[in-house]
Amino acid sequence: MTPAQAGLSWLLAHDDVIVIPKTGRRDRLKKNIGALDHRLTQAQLAELDRLCPPPIGSRPLEML
Repeated sequence: MTPAQAGLSWLLAHDDVIVIPKTGRRDRLKKNIGALDHRLTQAQLAELDRLCPPPIGSRPLEML
């Protein structure tokens, strides 16, 4: 599983999130679709939530 697939799998596990990955390249599209084949376990989801907790309250997103 690639990091992008892990991220997409994490997003897809949340019912209140709409996932629209952007790509113009066929190879990346295939990798994005591959996220559907990699379902994260509850333990993996909990670990990701522990490592990257959601923000408390509203705040502007950081610019990369």
